[in-house]
Amino acid sequence: MARRLCLSFLLICATATAASEQGKSGENIEQGRRLHDQHCLRCHGPQMYQRPESAIEDLATLRQRVNHCELGQELSWFPDEVDKVVAYLNARYYHFSADEGAGKEQRPGVQTLDLPGAMPAPGK
Repeated sequence: MARRLCLSFLLICATATAASEQGKSGENIEQGRRLHDQHCLRCHGPQMYQRPESAIEDLATLRQRVNHCELGQELSWFPDEVDKVVAYLNARYYHFSADEGAGKEQRPGVQTLDLPGAMPAPGK
C-alpha cells in the first residue's frame, strides 16, 4: 500500500513538472515572438525564414544567426533573450529537434559566421 502511494505521488510530481515545463516553454516562445517582432522585422519579414536556399540547417546555425543579428543591431540582449527568439523561430518556422547540431558550439558569444545574405559583422 505504501509503495503504491509512493508511486502515485511520484507520477503526480512528474506530470506536474512536465506541465510546468510545457507552460514555461510556451511563455518563452511568446516572449521570443515579441522580441522578434519588435527588433527583427526591421530587416526581414516571414519570407526570410521560408526561403528554399536558407543557410539555416540546424538549431546551432539558427542560434548563431540570431546572435549575429543581435550583435549587428547592437541590441545588448541577455543570453536568455537570444534563447527565446531562437525558440520562437524554431517553433514557428524551422521545427528542428533539440539534438540537431548537438556537436556544434551552442553559444558562440561574440563570434559570428559569414553566412550568405548575412549582415556584415560589426567592425567589418
